[in-house]
Amino acid sequence: MASPQPTVVRNVDEAKLVNLIRQMVRIPSPRLQETALARYLAAYMEGMGLEVHRQEVKADSAVTEQAYGVLRGKGGGPSLLLCGHLDTAVWESDVYRPDLWTVDPYAADVRDGMIYGNGTVNMKAGIGAALAAIEAVQRTGVSLTGDVILAGVAVETTGGIGAQRLMESGLRTTYGIVVEPSDFHIINTMVVAVRALIRVEGKAKHAGSHSKVVDPLEKLTKILRAMGPQHEQVPMRGWLTYDSNPDLPGYPRLRVVNARMQADFAEAIVDIRTVPGQSETSVTNDLRKLIDALSREDPDLKGTVQVPPNPGFGPRPHTAKVSTDAKIIQTLSSAHQVVFGTPAKVGPEARLGFADDSAHFRAAGIEAVTYGPGLEEPWPMVDEAMRIADILQAAKVLAVTIQRVCGES
Repeated sequence: MASPQPTVVRNVDEAKLVNLIRQMVRIPSPRLQETALARYLAAYMEGMGLEVHRQEVKADSAVTEQAYGVLRGKGGGPSLLLCGHLDTAVWESDVYRPDLWTVDPYAADVRDGMIYGNGTVNMKAGIGAALAAIEAVQRTGVSLTGDVILAGVAVETTGGIGAQRLMESGLRTTYGIVVEPSDFHIINTMVVAVRALIRVEGKAKHAGSHSKVVDPLEKLTKILRAMGPQHEQVPMRGWLTYDSNPDLPGYPRLRVVNARMQADFAEAIVDIRTVPGQSETSVTNDLRKLIDALSREDPDLKGTVQVPPNPGFGPRPHTAKVSTDAKIIQTLSSAHQVVFGTPAKVGPEARLGFADDSAHFRAAGIEAVTYGPGLEEPWPMVDEAMRIADILQAAKVLAVTIQRVCGES
């Protein structure tokens, strides 16, 4: 006979949770346009009785907002940060391939046990689960010693600028859980995304002109080919300097995320997923050495490198992986077992190749991991949707975790 589940699990309100996520999906929140959702979240947390803070976040000469709420404990116990990002994936100011969507991206339709809409997976479902977990703790009357904090941060999709702003404000907790979709695996290490703008100059030829032509697209293509194939591990002892990492097999690797050209220049933004030991500086130096070598072979190839491509893409640091013996992993895994009947899997496999804000929190001294419902498909997604049952299970696991981390012994 299965053991009865704790009261805090039974107190997760499914109907309220579903309604909350639907309301969040109905508020579009693309990068740098998170303010409306941040204010909705702030009002919701105020209604819960949390101590609420709103913050401005600046990036790319624009200003947006984020919010976090604090459920205060009596003091003397460890504190816990639950964090998710408010910004959602868009493509040229709209959802990717709107012609392929079969549902309204912002209607938050519920169908066959799923909630549909832009941002459900990445990652309004996770935020909703975290809020529902805190509400379940409140409803149960759990006495807390440590604080519980729920943060909805902005501008995550370009390096986690909102998370950096949160840490710069002085917020610190003992432990942290980023509620990104991880298929209920506990992610304790991950790659870091480094983006580079590669630009080459050319010389256009006008009708009737006898001047020399330098095709910038041809020169850019030569650089990209020398970098190697996309979506495969960059060979060791090639142009990129690194030591392989057994926790992150198949990395580092790269892909071109954007490219454009005119008559006299061509440029591309390249996303490089790096392993520990690499940095923005090392990747920049490696790229410059590669382009310099190609220029010696072809004097008409004139290329420059800019890392990051613009100030709006903030760097994430590589940090040491969280030990499987760490208290946050042991506690979260045991809470997972309460709900699912088996301990959680630990390791980067479910999010191999993805980067998230847990890196910023670890760099600030918070023992932070990633754990959330669903599994993120390769971006961008069409007909984005999340199973309600998964969101509910995540809320239950997080509720037990809050009780065990921050509650009185």
